[in-house]
Amino acid sequence: KQWYQRRVRGAYDLESCYMECRDKVLVQACGCVAWLPPHNVHGYRLCTLEEIHKCGNEAYFNFVLKVSDTHLEHELESCDCPVPCTNTIYNLQTTTTALSKEWAKKKEKREGAKFNYTADDILKNNVIIEVYFSDMYVDKIAQIPAYNFWNLLADVGGMMGLFLGASIFTLLEVATKISKKVYKHSKKTKTSTAS
Repeated sequence: KQWYQRRVRGAYDLESCYMECRDKVLVQACGCVAWLPPHNVHGYRLCTLEEIHKCGNEAYFNFVLKVSDTHLEHELESCDCPVPCTNTIYNLQTTTTALSKEWAKKKEKREGAKFNYTADDILKNNVIIEVYFSDMYVDKIAQIPAYNFWNLLADVGGMMGLFLGASIFTLLEVATKISKKVYKHSKKTKTSTAS
């Protein structure tokens, strides 16, 4: 669990955790890794093509089988990847279109003589990049316990009511009757001791 605190692959996310587990498996099997991580704090050695062919492909294939097998009772011994508290994902979408000839001609008239370029130069060598969010929605996914203390208390109360035929009102009614009898009995003993 300590490796991701050292930021081996930058900020923590599930993919980088699995990549680190893959690297550990390859180092144990072959003594090298297929790709060096951005922050090589473990001092991994890059595999040669021959090492990848002889050892790395099989080790990687076995790792992928173990990670993706949902029927295994245990996870990888060295791979404990908890779900991160927050995860930010930006979806990339690109669209392209050619610059208009009219715009290039206007730009040539305004600045062409000053910078020595023509409308054809503008069309061949210029690009306009616009970066913006495609939408402003935020999806919030929360993990909540499926069964908590209040659910347990409600279930116990429901079972008591079902099996004993008792409810809170019935218990209050019984407590009221008992307190009235105790009060009457104590009143009788007071009057009998007073006379």
